[in-house]
Amino acid sequence: MRKKVPSELRIIYIGENKGLQLRKSLKTSNKKEAIRLYASAMAEFDREFELKRVEVDQKDHISQVLLTGRLERLTDTEIDALVWSWWQKRAALRQPNIDAFDLRETLDVIEDDLQAVVAPRADEEDPAKSVADQLLIDVGIVARPRKIGAITTVAKSPLVDRTSAQYRYLCDRVRIALEIECKLARDHLKGERSAPADPVFNPASGLPLRSSGASSPRNVGQLLTAYRSEREKEFGTESTARKFGLLFKVIEEVLGRELPVAEIKREHCVEVMAFLRALPPNATKRFRDRPLKAAKETAELDRLPGLAPKTVGTYMQNLAAILNWAEKSGWDVDVNTKGLVRTREAMVKRRGFTPDELSTLFSELSKLRDVRPTRFWVPAIAAYTGARAGEICQLRVEDVVEEQGVWCLNLTMFDARGRRAIDKRLKTRSSERFVPLHPELLSSGLLTFLDTRKNDVRLFPDLKQGPKGNYSHELSKWFAAFLDRLKMKDPCLVFHSFRHGFRDACRDALIAQETAEALGGWTGENQATRYGDRGRVPVLAEAIARIKYGDFRLSAP
Repeated sequence: MRKKVPSELRIIYIGENKGLQLRKSLKTSNKKEAIRLYASAMAEFDREFELKRVEVDQKDHISQVLLTGRLERLTDTEIDALVWSWWQKRAALRQPNIDAFDLRETLDVIEDDLQAVVAPRADEEDPAKSVADQLLIDVGIVARPRKIGAITTVAKSPLVDRTSAQYRYLCDRVRIALEIECKLARDHLKGERSAPADPVFNPASGLPLRSSGASSPRNVGQLLTAYRSEREKEFGTESTARKFGLLFKVIEEVLGRELPVAEIKREHCVEVMAFLRALPPNATKRFRDRPLKAAKETAELDRLPGLAPKTVGTYMQNLAAILNWAEKSGWDVDVNTKGLVRTREAMVKRRGFTPDELSTLFSELSKLRDVRPTRFWVPAIAAYTGARAGEICQLRVEDVVEEQGVWCLNLTMFDARGRRAIDKRLKTRSSERFVPLHPELLSSGLLTFLDTRKNDVRLFPDLKQGPKGNYSHELSKWFAAFLDRLKMKDPCLVFHSFRHGFRDACRDALIAQETAEALGGWTGENQATRYGDRGRVPVLAEAIARIKYGDFRLSAP
């Protein structure tokens, strides 16, 4: 089976040397089996496309343009910056070495080049366009071999819209630069000053302003690039994009990339904070291909809710981290960011499910036990272990172990050989623990379910990683909708309510605080000992068997 790559992602797939159609074998000749597998395979394709979109959305503005070839999204100032960077690297061409060439011959070559730039011939390639294309390729725009009729050339062509106003603007700037470059080279050889003045390429002094020896002040765009580069080396690209991607875009749009870093003041931080508060959630998805300012204006007109205060606070903490890094790294930054975000009391207090609510839930969940077993067993395990959704959804088959005659979940970031599993994560160090399986889980057939997974690596292989790399993403969204269908619309109830209920059940069962903390992976004041280690399994098993939820029974017929 195959599926076409969406148009907005085509250039990305070309750049990764992938085809414009994704192919997958269903590995069956049985028509009924193929039909059954078809829907899930198509969903896999859609998930891949969505992850790719999220990857793009989390990048800064310039990186998005380079990745997607959307040159039309660049401003004139940003194009000028690209041309200026290119111009700086060509200084030697403006001062040719007369000792290495025949003067007359060199001047003739310069005159020919000048005429080709100023008045390109119809039967020859336009030098300005050729140089502009190479400039784009050099900065990272995806390119592929150029075709002339049936012949594929060695030269590559950047995949951009050549009819766009921004491409034409780029070519015009390059043409001016090449013309002045030829005239400056000619003047250098002749000892003259006939080249026309240009505010960028040849100021009135006869030398580019930024080549005069005085360094230009470092700007916001350079700061963000430097900070991103260092953080990606330490924490990785995905983590940096997830935590800082949107913030980088907001800073670029609110402050501008050209603002000198030394001029950043507290009021600039307040502007960023106000912008974040007015920005709707998932703005980069909901208003794809539009500047964030346009998304904010639309949200204000339509009275859409802005980002949650906690989310704004997190971004402001990240902004403070950028400025603190800049200050320590010698960027001449000194901004007091304290008190910009005031803590607010929670509007909702989560609670556990009551026994009646658990009965309602699992009477419906039990109907999914055979057709969608993951949707039954993940909530069931959560209810009787207190484990988080992410901890359960990432479980491997090897994580269900028998220890000292007791079946347990080994909640860990490591595999059976003791090596770090790159697709597993835990919230804190104390989250790594052994949790004995409650008798209700065993009597409900969890070990029988385990037998059906003996040929799989993961206990719940139908769960795929979400945009943030967690396997609980889709299940959490489904569970929220499931509660709505059951008319459990109390905002105090979420999947995490299982964990709240488990903690309450520990108190009701008079389980010692240290033991309860070991079962749930909560950090206690005296966590010098790992109470969740396998040596404590018998004690933990005795304690967890006392967990009850009133008259509710998971194994009830």
